[in-house]
Amino acid sequence: MAQVTLKKLDKSYGDTQILHGIDLEIQDGEFAVLVGPSGCGKSTLLKALCGDSPATSGEVKLFDLELKSNYDYLKTQFLL
Repeated sequence: MAQVTLKKLDKSYGDTQILHGIDLEIQDGEFAVLVGPSGCGKSTLLKALCGDSPATSGEVKLFDLELKSNYDYLKTQFLL
């Protein structure tokens, strides 16, 4: 089971599309590194992944649970 799954993730602010069609799967025991130049969308992707600024469209799953519909439960499962 994948611990993190993103499918066709898009994020827009008004008419400006920041992320388009992001697919990502991180399996249990894997590490992922997000690198890129300033302004390429790294922080936007992480905010969509944690629910701080939800994706405009697409699917975010954590531990096989869809983030939007399970947000209140999922946020209790992580130590801050």
